[in-house]
Amino acid sequence: MLVRDTIYINGAWVPSTGKGTLEVIDSATEEVFATIPEGTPEDVDKAVEAAAAAFPGWAATSASIMLVLAFTVGYFVLVDRAVTGFRALQPRYCSIYQAPFWRHERFWKVPSNAYQHIFDGTPFKGVLWRLLGVRIGRRVFDDGCAIVERTLVSVGDDCTLGTGSIVQSHSLEDGTFKSDHITIGTGCTIGTGTFLLYGTTMGDGSVLDTDSFLLKGEHVPPRALWRGNPATEVPAAAAPIDRAPSDRTEVRRLAA
Repeated sequence: MLVRDTIYINGAWVPSTGKGTLEVIDSATEEVFATIPEGTPEDVDKAVEAAAAAFPGWAATSASIMLVLAFTVGYFVLVDRAVTGFRALQPRYCSIYQAPFWRHERFWKVPSNAYQHIFDGTPFKGVLWRLLGVRIGRRVFDDGCAIVERTLVSVGDDCTLGTGSIVQSHSLEDGTFKSDHITIGTGCTIGTGTFLLYGTTMGDGSVLDTDSFLLKGEHVPPRALWRGNPATEVPAAAAPIDRAPSDRTEVRRLAA
């Protein structure tokens, strides 16, 4: 188990002024995998003082940083969309020696993806995906998901996309190129390190557990938990978590 006995303040790991600790729980298994310092009001004061001291320098450079960031995003989004002629990709079933595959392969090789991780874990990641052609809903938390064929993917509202997860709408099989849509419903969770192949559908409120591999053409029913490589459904009696309702109306009804 990971034990962290310091906190990060002013660019350095320093001991907390308190003695308490907090448990960090794995959301998939409900097991404790780490402990961290609880922190105190004095720790908060130190962090605020450090931020206040750093603010004048950041304020003086924020305009130039924003300009560079906006140019970077605009340039790479333009390249990404221009490679496909500003049109959405279409599902394909062809030989790797045919022109439709060559055009698709160009889409993989020309645009850059590294800049996308600047926005991991922020509300701006959803905005970036929309600019790149993903049909993505509201209140989506993306902590570092890679979406390969952006215009072939649809993500609903209130989803969580785990870090290191990959949504890939194609495969190469014995010299044959195949691609299709991927649909992720409302309130879904894609765990850390998961992999989704083309032609898959996740029903509303469903969960793909950590390090799972969802094979091509699979359909995950609404509110189901799937796990493993290849991923299969976990019986309700064995599921370690009680997944919250994905429908906001249902949440209000249960809270009433």
